[in-house]
Amino acid sequence: MTKSSKMIFCHLDGFLGKKNHNSCIRFFLTISSYLFQFAVFLRNLGYDLGFFSARKAPLPVISIGNIIVGGSGKTPFTMRLCSDLAKNIPCAILSRGYKGEISSSNTHTRINTSMSPKQTGDEPYLLSKRLNEVGVYVGPSRLQTARLAKRDKFKLALLDDGMQHRKLARDLEVIVLNGHNLFGEDAFLPKGRLRDFPSNLDRADYIILHTVTDEDFLSSVERIRRVTHAPIIRTCMGNLCVKDHNENAINIKNQRVGAFCALGNPKSFYQSLERVCGSVVYRKNFLDHYFFGENDIKKTVENTLTNQGEALVCSEKDWIKIPKSVCSEIPIFYLEASIQIVSGMDHYEELINKALLLTK
Repeated sequence: MTKSSKMIFCHLDGFLGKKNHNSCIRFFLTISSYLFQFAVFLRNLGYDLGFFSARKAPLPVISIGNIIVGGSGKTPFTMRLCSDLAKNIPCAILSRGYKGEISSSNTHTRINTSMSPKQTGDEPYLLSKRLNEVGVYVGPSRLQTARLAKRDKFKLALLDDGMQHRKLARDLEVIVLNGHNLFGEDAFLPKGRLRDFPSNLDRADYIILHTVTDEDFLSSVERIRRVTHAPIIRTCMGNLCVKDHNENAINIKNQRVGAFCALGNPKSFYQSLERVCGSVVYRKNFLDHYFFGENDIKKTVENTLTNQGEALVCSEKDWIKIPKSVCSEIPIFYLEASIQIVSGMDHYEELINKALLLTK
């Protein structure tokens, strides 16, 4: 909700009373959700009927996307797939650079070591940091970044967050679903987290079902099967390792720690952290893609100390955004993790093979 919306609702609270105020909020969210849903419907219809056309990139493209906002596991899966593909062919990643300065400019570029997360966006920066052999390109036009990747002799491009970016044609469509929240509370933004229709999963060549519990796996598959028969690859976060600023592995198994993150799905981060530490005594959530100031870290450290915490831990995506000028009374570590294939390895290998065939 925007600041202006909050001010309006505060005045309504005093004028109408809390009960009517809450009803007004629900009404506002519902109407806004329907309007957004209708806009998404019209846009998809325009592409489906040929009023809008997708542009062909100069190299094969695999789209990796989702139908909800934030926290589906899209970025770690992109990292895993691109890492595996890069063992065989030169591979690039195309990203808008969400929340980065470049995304709101006319600049299109490959990320290099002189750039910062504020320029590129946090997720592309992390992908570039972890995947040295991969070219990560950012800019408002994915077609332009695809041309740059082709110029730099890359053979295949992964279109990050590509499901809704129908301006660029793709050769394979991979859609990532989070097992904790398959269809975004079954409501579009801002009431729920949907940004596309679940029925559009029928465009998928492969479905990645991430972090689903054993108890919910069969029911999740049943819901997915109502809209698509695409092969399902089940994944989870694994290879958990806590690291310091020198990238040394740190053992915090018996430590009390504070934790903070600016993720779309903080629950998954905390669950992973609890597997490697003694206990999490303090938690602080920021908005997804939030860039921290010194005061944010200072307050988080103070609250961790108040709760007898011995260290502070964040996600790797958040670690790269901590201001270098920050001084802390306790060590600050980050949790490194990567995607593991739980089931459907045969489908994953098939995906790899199809991707390689595109470059022949």
